[in-house]
Amino acid sequence: MNTIILLVQSGANSPINKWLNENPLILGLLSLIIGIALAGSGIYELRNGVSRDKNGNAIEGRLGKFTSILRIAIGTAACVFGAHKAISG
Repeated sequence: MNTIILLVQSGANSPINKWLNENPLILGLLSLIIGIALAGSGIYELRNGVSRDKNGNAIEGRLGKFTSILRIAIGTAACVFGAHKAISG
């Protein structure tokens, strides 16, 4: 846990950020994976009509649909960013 906190607090000049700037394909692929997972869960929840929050509680109705659509939109944005990073390098 201390390692994660140290990595987050180290800022833009951290070794991981420098490595990701040198290897944009890895950053793009990670963004694609996260985007696909997020959009996929949004689509699954939209089809079922019931969304879940971080504690596992069911969210139904308009708020559930809104949450699912928001997950799809953010997942799509992450996929677009990942594809851009992977292609443009």
